[in-house]
Amino acid sequence: MPLILKKEENNIFISVWKITESLDELTVLYPNIKCNILKTEKRKKEFICSRVLLNLYSKNLKISYSKFGNPILNNNQFISISHCSNLVCIAISKEKIGIDLEEISENGPLNILKSETYRNVDIPLLIGAKLGFLRLQAGPVAHFYLDSTSDLFSFSGYKHNFKSATYGGQIGLGVDVWKFRLDILYETNLSKFGEHIEIDGEQFAFDDEAGRVILTLGARF
Repeated sequence: MPLILKKEENNIFISVWKITESLDELTVLYPNIKCNILKTEKRKKEFICSRVLLNLYSKNLKISYSKFGNPILNNNQFISISHCSNLVCIAISKEKIGIDLEEISENGPLNILKSETYRNVDIPLLIGAKLGFLRLQAGPVAHFYLDSTSDLFSFSGYKHNFKSATYGGQIGLGVDVWKFRLDILYETNLSKFGEHIEIDGEQFAFDDEAGRVILTLGARF
């Protein structure tokens, strides 16, 4: 059995499995673990091995997923799952926990930086009031998705699921100085930009409360 680490310390359980079996071998060894909904062989093997590691900790625990794609146990404990190359790791604790497997080369960690750019049309509807030299303003804003460019398409099996329109709100202050107009706004979203992106069959959820600060400077002619 390719269990290469099983450790419990300070109420944290960690185990690591090295995947040396084929998918057929895993399904024969563990026929009760169903992974038919997954598309790629790699994701199916990772799914089975993560459940095997969970069974080594407790046969009574089951994993489900939140609407944001986070793994949840059917008790009061927390779980984190990570995959890297042919390794699968889980960590279980009574407190919130995160674990990340990382492949190390002779020159250090193999970090890859990718970028993704989006173009939206933003339409705010702000109502304001003037208090002395200050302007107070607040209201809803709509974001309409136009298109995007992404380096992530170089990853195998990359897919994205963006919404055509999202909605949020803005609140801020403004000041007029001579012919210039300065505004600072805080924007929060009431809906996510999309459900998730997918890389090689694994889904990564978007932040559900992404916000930003907007600074604008205008001039009157």
